Amino acid sequence: NIGLEAIRFEAVIESFISDEHPQHPVRIESCRNFWVRQVVGQYFRDFLVKTTGTSIFGTIEDSANIHQVAPLSGLARSCFGIDGPQNLLLQRLYSYNNQRFIQTGSGTPGPNAFVDMRGDRSSGSSGPHLGWAKGHLYDNVKTTHRLEVRNRGEGGRSGHGWTGVTMMLWNCHALAVICDAPVGAQSYSVGCIGPLKDGYALKAKQPQGIIESHGNNVTPRSLYYTQLRDRVGWGGLKDVILPAQAAGQIWSPLYDWNGDGLFGPRVVAWSNREFADGPVNLKAR
Repeated sequence: NIGLEAIRFEAVIESFISDEHPQHPVRIESCRNFWVRQVVGQYFRDFLVKTTGTSIFGTIEDSANIHQVAPLSGLARSCFGIDGPQNLLLQRLYSYNNQRFIQTGSGTPGPNAFVDMRGDRSSGSSGPHLGWAKGHLYDNVKTTHRLEVRNRGEGGRSGHGWTGVTMMLWNCHALAVICDAPVGAQSYSVGCIGPLKDGYALKAKQPQGIIESHGNNVTPRSLYYTQLRDRVGWGGLKDVILPAQAAGQIWSPLYDWNGDGLFGPRVVAWSNREFADGPVNLKAR
């Protein structure tokens, strides 16, 4: 039952090629029912929020990790990561000048959801990074590099092997999309935009996952928000989304914001009136 809100962190650096400065401003380990909201990090080496251990039931939202500083190697300049926790929602997050926009660690269990996120000037792939992460949803994620689920074989220092399984990519946009699946399991790509490529490891082509409507977005826009509305109703959904998200895509507002100030109002109030076809008044107060 702990939260962190409305804070901007800036690391002190000696040069823009330095690796000797703080790695991440926020670290969450073995916490339950937590949130991080409207937090910005600038000039750090990697994650804005590093979540590890047995943390469970958390939300990270309306935050940005910009202008990361470190040589492009290993885990450096990875923006948003989960290494072990489950039942986390990451939404409305932005990054600029990174290596890996989204990264999950070895064996990270699901469910975890990455929703309405945008990473610009990415130089490396996003998605599960190593060691059989399971049950993650990438929902309306936009990255300027690859979004991939694949067998990395002996790649990396530890030999990463299959990065993830039972992954869902939904209405995402990337430089390229790789969605492979190991024998006996599946991963899915639905409504994603970007060249569809095969992943290769050990010089052998891997089985492709289930691909639907590639190159054309599908309805509903967000799988996560639709399932949440079906489970808790419009009233519960309005506690989670911003009014702008009810009208459509939020990538442009994230880009325009670029970590300058707070993203979205400090408090968002919705009308309590409900109708069969959803909320009528979507204005923030």
